[in-house]
Amino acid sequence: MAMDLLRRIAASPLPASFSSPDDIDKLRVLHAAGLLLAVFVADAASSRSTETHRAMVTAITEKGLQELRAIGEPDSQLRGVRSTGHLVSRLRELVERARGVSK
Repeated sequence: MAMDLLRRIAASPLPASFSSPDDIDKLRVLHAAGLLLAVFVADAASSRSTETHRAMVTAITEKGLQELRAIGEPDSQLRGVRSTGHLVSRLRELVERARGVSK
C-alpha cells in the first residue's frame, strides 16, 4: 500500500533513494496525489530508457503530513520530517541573505 511507503519515508532521513519497481510505482501514486516531492530517473543505458529505474524523494508535502496525521501517525514521529514548508522557509532565508550581501 502506498501509504505504508509514505510512513516509511516519514521515518527515514531525506532525501531517500528507491530502485524497487514496486516502490517506484507507489511513489508515482504518492507524487501524483501531491503527498511528496520526488524525482524519477530513467537509465539512459537501458534499451527501454523510458522505464524508471530509480526515484529520489526530497520532501513530504504539507498535504502528505496531513494525510499521515489523518491515518493516525503520531506527531512525535513527524517532527523531524522535512516538508515543503521547511524548504520554502529555507529558500526565503537564503534569498534574504543574498539580498543583504548584494547591497
